Amino acid sequence: MCLLRLDLRQIVIVFICGLALHAIAASARAEKVPKPAEGKEAPPVNRTGEAEWAGKWYPVQILDEKDGKFHVHYDTYSDAFNEWVAKDRVRFPGKPKAETKCEVEWAGKWYPAQVIAEEKGQWKIKYDGYSDTWNEWVGKERIRFPAKAKAKAFAGKAEVLWNSKWYAAKVLEEKDGKFHIKYDGYDDSWNEWVGQDRIRLKNEEKRQ
Repeated sequence: MCLLRLDLRQIVIVFICGLALHAIAASARAEKVPKPAEGKEAPPVNRTGEAEWAGKWYPVQILDEKDGKFHVHYDTYSDAFNEWVAKDRVRFPGKPKAETKCEVEWAGKWYPAQVIAEEKGQWKIKYDGYSDTWNEWVGKERIRFPAKAKAKAFAGKAEVLWNSKWYAAKVLEEKDGKFHIKYDGYDDSWNEWVGQDRIRLKNEEKRQ
C-alpha cells in the first residue's frame, strides 16, 4: 500500500513538472515572435496592389515586406506562384484625380469606358458593358476625354442666345448634347446649360 502511494506521488510530481516545462517553452516561443521596430509601421499584410510579371501587371495581395521587397500572392492563382518582388515590380494604383468618363482605343476602334485608377501617366480603365476581365492599363495615346476636349476646343469661341440677343460666352463643358457656358463679362451666377438651339460655336461657323 505504501509502495502504491509513493508511485502516485511520483506520477503527480512528474505531471506538474511537465506542465511547468511546457509553460516555459511556450513563453520562450512567444518572445521569438518578431515585432515591428519602434517608430515603424508593421508590414502591410493583406494590402492590395499589382505586380509585374512578363511585362504585364496582375492584381496581388501583399503578404509581407522585407528589405525593400514585397512577398506577393497573385489573385486567382495558387500559393505556388507566390514570390518576392522588388519595388520596381509592384505598384499601388491610386484613385483617378478628376475625370472618369473616357473613350479607349482598342483594335482601331474607340470604346466608352470609365477610369478606375491613375498612376504615372497611365490610366486603368473599365470598358462600359464589359466584365472586369477586360480591365487594362492604357497610355495617353489610347485614351481620350471627349467632354474635356470639346470644352477646351470651344472655350471663348461661342455665342449664346438670351432674350433674343446673342452674347459672347465660353464653353465650360459639353454633355449629352448640351453646353455649360459662362457669359463673357458676367460672374458665375449667370452660368447655365443651353441646348444646341441657343448656341453657335464660332469655329463651326468658319467651316460652313
